[in-house]
Amino acid sequence: MSSVTISKLDEEKNLYRENFVIPFVPYNQLISFLNTIILLSLLLCPTTSFAKVPEFAGTWGSNSCQITQDSRTKAVAVVGKYAYIGGEGGFKILNISRSSNPSFVGGIDYPNNTIFALAVVGNYAYLACLGGGVKAIDITNPAAPVEVGHYVTGTLKGIAVVGNYVYVTHLGPFDSALLVVDVTDPSMPSLIGIGDTIYGTELGKIAIHGNYAYVTETKNCLYVYVYDITDPYNPFLTGQIDVNEMRPDGITTQGNYLFTANGDGLGIFNLANNQTHPTLAGRMITNKTASDVFIRGTCAYLVGQGMQLVNVKNVAAPTLTASTNCRAGENYNGVAVFEDYLYTGWNYNCSYTGEGSQQNGGLDVIKVTEVTPSVQRIDPIHLSIFTQQDPRIWRK
Repeated sequence: MSSVTISKLDEEKNLYRENFVIPFVPYNQLISFLNTIILLSLLLCPTTSFAKVPEFAGTWGSNSCQITQDSRTKAVAVVGKYAYIGGEGGFKILNISRSSNPSFVGGIDYPNNTIFALAVVGNYAYLACLGGGVKAIDITNPAAPVEVGHYVTGTLKGIAVVGNYVYVTHLGPFDSALLVVDVTDPSMPSLIGIGDTIYGTELGKIAIHGNYAYVTETKNCLYVYVYDITDPYNPFLTGQIDVNEMRPDGITTQGNYLFTANGDGLGIFNLANNQTHPTLAGRMITNKTASDVFIRGTCAYLVGQGMQLVNVKNVAAPTLTASTNCRAGENYNGVAVFEDYLYTGWNYNCSYTGEGSQQNGGLDVIKVTEVTPSVQRIDPIHLSIFTQQDPRIWRK
C-alpha cells in the first residue's frame, strides 16, 4: 500500500518538474539583466524628471556700506557673454565669460534716475526709468555704451519690446496706464499710444503674449490687467485677472501659459481658451516672496527671498525641486538664465548690520546643474527570486 503511494507521489513530482521547472540563471547574469531593465525604464519613461541643484558660482559688486555707487539692482538681462543690469546706480554692462568672476566693461551713470526695468534687443538696450522716461542705449561697443535717444514721460516701472514698439507702464500722481513708444529710429523715440488709465493703482511689470499685454499692479495687488495691443496706436483695457491672494510682482509667458512671481510663490494661468480672462491652472506656494520669474523648458526660476526652482511640466501640480537662500541681509531682483547659469541682481541692506540705512547692490551668478536620478542597483544578497530558498522553484 505504501509502495504504491510513494510511486504516485514520485510520478506527480516528476510531472511537476517536467512542466513547471524554471531554468537556473546564474546570479551575475540575472542581476546584470535586471539592472539594465531598470536603467532603460528610467531613460525611456517620459515622466522621468531631472533635478537641478543650485550652486553659488560668482558675484560682482560690493556689499560694503562704505561704497554706494552700485546701489540696488532692479533689472537684469543677459545676451551672449554680457549681462546688462540697471538700478539706482545707473546702467552697467558686465562680461560674464567667466561666470565665477563677472567683470565690469562699461556703463552710464544716472544718479537721478532709477532704472526699474530694461530690455535688450539687437544693438540697443531700452531702459524704463524713474523720472527719466524711456532711454535708448547703443550697446554696439559694450565698453562705451551711448544714450542715443530718450522720451521723457515721468516715472516708468515696466518694459517690454516687440518689433519697433516699446511698451512701458507709466505712473502718474493718482493713476497709471500702458504707453506705447515707437523706436523705429532709436535716436527719436516717440509716443504713439496711450492705454486706458486706471485710477488709484501703480502698474508694474509687463509680459506680452500675441495681441495682449499683461501688467501687474503693485500698489493694491488685486489684479493683473490685460490690454489689447492689436493696434499699437490705440491700446485699450480689455480684461483683468483677480489675483488678490497672490500679490504678483514679476510676470512672463511661455506657450499658452502666463506665469506670475507672487508674494508666496508661483502662479500659472491658462491662456489657451480665454486670453482676456485667463483661469488659474496651477499654483506653487513656496512661502517666500518672489519678485521675478524666468521660464526655460519645464523649469520656473523664482527670485526674491532667495531662489526657488519649480518644475512646471504638470502645470496643474507644479513641484518645488530646489531652493537656496540669499546671503544674510540680501534679497534678489531681476533674473535671467543663460546656459547653465542663473543671473540675478542682489541688494544688501546696511541696516542689517547697523551700519546705516543705505542699500548696495550687484549681480550674483548661480550655477544650475542637471543631475540624472540615481539608479538603485539590485543587491544580490537581498534578491529573493530565482534562488534555491524560493519554495516555488524545483532544482534538479
